[in-house]
Amino acid sequence: MIARSRLLAKWHGQEPGGIHFLMSVPKKPSTFSQRVLNELGIDIDRLHEVAEPILRDSAAQPVASDGLDVIVSRAILNPKAKRLGCVCDEHLMLAILELGEPDVRRTFDRLGVPLEVAVERTRSTIDSVTERTGGPTQLPPTLETLEKGWGLVLEGAIDSAISVFTDVIQSDPEIAGAYLWRAVAHAKNADANSAVADYSEAFRLSPRLATSHALAARGNAHAQTSNLLAAINDYTTAIEFDDEYATDCYYLRGVAHARIGDLDEAISDFTAALRIDHLLPAVYYQRGLAYRRKGEHAMAEEDFTLVKRLGYKGT
Repeated sequence: MIARSRLLAKWHGQEPGGIHFLMSVPKKPSTFSQRVLNELGIDIDRLHEVAEPILRDSAAQPVASDGLDVIVSRAILNPKAKRLGCVCDEHLMLAILELGEPDVRRTFDRLGVPLEVAVERTRSTIDSVTERTGGPTQLPPTLETLEKGWGLVLEGAIDSAISVFTDVIQSDPEIAGAYLWRAVAHAKNADANSAVADYSEAFRLSPRLATSHALAARGNAHAQTSNLLAAINDYTTAIEFDDEYATDCYYLRGVAHARIGDLDEAISDFTAALRIDHLLPAVYYQRGLAYRRKGEHAMAEEDFTLVKRLGYKGT
């Protein structure tokens, strides 16, 4: 959802913020997203219907936004996220609601749910999930150190962040979250092999950390090491886990299939991604390349024409 939020903001020439996050909630939300929306009495189609014109109207002016990095940071600092040991969709949802951006407030007003009510109900949902899911009754002493490391990641001080996470792991090799966050840092540092190793160890220590997002991230790292079969397996598992990152995973799995020469599977994946979102020029471009490699030049030209209409210049 974060990646889609950034892409949506880029299309509108804006800095990404809460309204883009709202518009990036998939038509088939993950379990946690759906739980929040159910608690608020909001239908996902209605959410998109109301938020889309607000986003479009705001395109001509700067969006009052604290940025997605701030939203993510606030979600990480949520005490309930600390207890669970991971950040879920409802923590991100609460973070954008609490920031109270004008466009977000306007969306909820039009949905008939005052923002203050949405905040309170989302907090209640988080309380319910946390109590049912469990987690340590006291915050681990390393939590502040992990937060420091994540802050360094957000600041772009990747080597320093990796050093912090490594210190945590050396003090307690059983802290799955430290491996997960270090994996993210390694990926940002273009160290794909280390990222794969850390993601795998995090999933081994705490299988619940193997979310669709984390699986897709490990798939990306596998792809960067040219372990394409492993990448395809992770993308497939992420799609089966929930629909939240299905569009991205179909696209990435299609690219991986194309790289190993399985063009029919690649085209099938690109088409699946476009069924979910038909305004993805990069997907049309890659599908066009696959058609061209198969010698289906008419189909390729059709996709390349759509690419041009959408203003994308592939490489």
